[in-house]
Amino acid sequence: MDYTRRGVLAGGIALTVGGCVESGGSSGGDWPDTDWPTVAYDERNRGAIGDGTAPHSLSEAWAVDVGEVTSSPVAADGTVYVANRDTLRAISIASGEFELFEFQANVSGTPTLDDGIFVPTTSEDDDGALVRLDPSGDPDWRLSLAGGRPHAPVADDDAVAVRTNAATVLIDRANAEVAWTREEPAYEPHSRFSFVDLSLALVDDCVVVPGQEGVRCRERADGSERWFYPGDRVTSSPAVDGGTVYAAVVGDGIVALDLATGEELWSVEESGCWTSPAVGTETIYATAGFDVLAIDRQTGDVQWRTDDHGLHGDSYSNPILVGDTVVAGSIGRSVTVLSATDGKVRSYEKGKGTHVSPAIADGHLLVVDGQTLRAYARA
Repeated sequence: MDYTRRGVLAGGIALTVGGCVESGGSSGGDWPDTDWPTVAYDERNRGAIGDGTAPHSLSEAWAVDVGEVTSSPVAADGTVYVANRDTLRAISIASGEFELFEFQANVSGTPTLDDGIFVPTTSEDDDGALVRLDPSGDPDWRLSLAGGRPHAPVADDDAVAVRTNAATVLIDRANAEVAWTREEPAYEPHSRFSFVDLSLALVDDCVVVPGQEGVRCRERADGSERWFYPGDRVTSSPAVDGGTVYAAVVGDGIVALDLATGEELWSVEESGCWTSPAVGTETIYATAGFDVLAIDRQTGDVQWRTDDHGLHGDSYSNPILVGDTVVAGSIGRSVTVLSATDGKVRSYEKGKGTHVSPAIADGHLLVVDGQTLRAYARA
């Protein structure tokens, strides 16, 4: 594959547009001044900034055309990265202007940012690779991956892990070599948007793997199987926190599993569960069809469910928890802001809908709306 880099002239569009507001009350705070380095915030896919604040209404700071995306936005150090069919772009969060570089490749999933930019790519023959870019966009190394198309990688100080269509791969960062590869049941063809955010959960001593036939946990040292939880396909990232795995099983619902043994702790029967749960201190937040659910972490009891099909369309966007606020997207509404306490809708933007996940960085909420990347700041 031919990897190229080129400089880009500024090209953002500055706008200030208010979102639709459904409920009254206080205006909330600012969006957190943080990074969002991977699709579900961290390598365990927890999707939550527990001590953050969030505005209760949406005020657009800028918008820029990014084409037909093949990734969710990720962000660090004042820059947001998003890919379309053939290019990964770097965009200034402060201004919405294209900056630094465009990396030209067939990007097959959401990159991860961790002392470099790790980009999953695929060829016309579905041969997969992972490319590490330095901060200026120059390729540092490229590793071929078994199993076809790679999805969204995750990284920590020692390793990068990635699920391909038919394998799990762990890469040793110290020597930029594949440490081990294990075959997995191949995913059956589905909407290409279903897998751009699919990532493993990378834990100290194991890797939790989503799959076509359920959830599998592999030992980090050698990739051997620790346990397997059978079920319907899992097309989103399992989240791990406090010794528990939380996973959305498309046709079965939301399950909590013991990380050590794979024992089912509880399950909530639902359908249309396409996204990774956001994990709070006492509650997890998950989507099912058109709705968002709040579920007690310990018991599995549903605390609330959005009214009137709250997202107005199927959700393929991982929800985000920020303090007392949940942010979610769907094909019917590009972004909806809800109360984490009772699920009441605070504000929303209908837009053209979205198939990918939002991010929060540098005091902005970053949302893909159709073929447009929009940044929202406090009004």
